[in-house]
Amino acid sequence: SSGSIGSWAGVGGLALAGNKVHRNSIFFRFASEGHAVEKIEFLGKEIAVGDLKQAIAEQKKLEKLDLELMNEATGEVYEKNGKMLSRNMNITVRRTPQ
Repeated sequence: SSGSIGSWAGVGGLALAGNKVHRNSIFFRFASEGHAVEKIEFLGKEIAVGDLKQAIAEQKKLEKLDLELMNEATGEVYEKNGKMLSRNMNITVRRTPQ
């Protein structure tokens, strides 16, 4: 079958595959915990740094303000909470003293 969506051209500018909104993930590990990789799931193709910090803080029961996120591939440290991160990235998390 071709998986026809019929007259669904998209809603509110979002192209929907049927009624499904795709869940995506970003993978993270704490620098202090070696290679224990965990993931955060989110809807859409990107997540803001601030939202990712909040999700990690909630999952790990930590303070959001204590977290620093770094792109594992490039070494770039994300300092702006509004910066958008793509799905499937690998992030190293460090706790920073406040």
